[in-house]
Amino acid sequence: MTPCPIPGDSSCLLKTGPFIFLGQFIPQRLNDDVHALFVELAVPLFDTVDIQAAVRYEEYGGQTGNTIDPKISARWQATDSFAVRGSWGTTFRGPTPVNKSLRATGLQPLSTTGGQYRSIDNFGDPLLTPEKAESYSIGVIFQYEGFEAIVDYWDYQFEDQITGVPFQAVATAVGGVGNGTQFANCSHGLRYLVTFDNGNTCTQGVTQGIQIQRILSNVVNGTPIEVAGFDIGLSYDFGDVMGGELSLGFDTTLFQKYDIETFTYGGVQIFAGYEAEGLANIDRQPGTVSKVRAIGNVNYHYGPINARYELRFVKGVEDERATPSVRDAANNLVPITFGKNIDDYYTHNLYVNWAAPYDLTVTFSIVNVLDEDPPEVRHQLSYDPYIGDPLGRTFELGVKYTLGGN
Repeated sequence: MTPCPIPGDSSCLLKTGPFIFLGQFIPQRLNDDVHALFVELAVPLFDTVDIQAAVRYEEYGGQTGNTIDPKISARWQATDSFAVRGSWGTTFRGPTPVNKSLRATGLQPLSTTGGQYRSIDNFGDPLLTPEKAESYSIGVIFQYEGFEAIVDYWDYQFEDQITGVPFQAVATAVGGVGNGTQFANCSHGLRYLVTFDNGNTCTQGVTQGIQIQRILSNVVNGTPIEVAGFDIGLSYDFGDVMGGELSLGFDTTLFQKYDIETFTYGGVQIFAGYEAEGLANIDRQPGTVSKVRAIGNVNYHYGPINARYELRFVKGVEDERATPSVRDAANNLVPITFGKNIDDYYTHNLYVNWAAPYDLTVTFSIVNVLDEDPPEVRHQLSYDPYIGDPLGRTFELGVKYTLGGN
């Protein structure tokens, strides 16, 4: 029997066996009971003012406890063409059975080891507290003949977020950043989360970053986060055009902020607070946060045929990580700028629906008509799936038959 990655060793905390490259999970049978009660009330306060109030009670029991979360929203129709709306509420998310009892191991590349993969042990915590959030929004609606404009500002504030200790931050704090030959900081406060080779020995000035073998990443209640931005929707209906109906639409989300506060674990700072918007955040949460995402469309409906053209836009981001360097033939340091600035990404898409005879619906689409490549990114995939699509131009043809259609 080989319960641990090292043959002959049976003392490892996570007994997943020696084959861990694709990740290993301890078999578990988990269950949980949650009881909830939800009440909602709509109140037409005046002819021009509508209010909706709701409250939700949830009972998790045990360490998680229970919660009462209210929500209130209102709309004021100031004129026939102009309205104001807003909402406020709180939310509550208790830890799942997996959050509390997770036992799994996987491999991840570390900037400490020059990109070499190392084991990451993920452990749950039965003492996790619930994740809470407070949110509010305010917006306006303007309608005039065929034109409509909707602008909403929204803000979400999270506390005690259920997350994992970021293994990359632990690795760089203890093992540094480089090709692996840099010396480890054996006296760092996070040293206990790192296992080195040679019997987990770390000698200051001798042990190197590449000697890291595994990192412990516990599920914890993380740092507060505030996310805010605007949603804007514009549309215009031209009505009858050449016997059909023509309309234009535009929708966009503008991130104003994605602020993550300083994260401290076990009395040691894991990372300083930062603003994530406009950055790739490849080695940290929340991942890519583009400041602008937008979709423009032209839609034409003629008899049984509907044709829709879309232009999708994702604003590029910056890779906030330090720029690496290599030495050229003359032994000069040359910076690697590949993927440092991740470009904007546009895609042109075409969709056609035909309500055919015999209760058939035929659909045809061309996604990424111009066959645009996704922008370059410096990590394993060489592209960012939250910005671009590597499939290039794709075609899809579908036929749907509806039973009992008219």
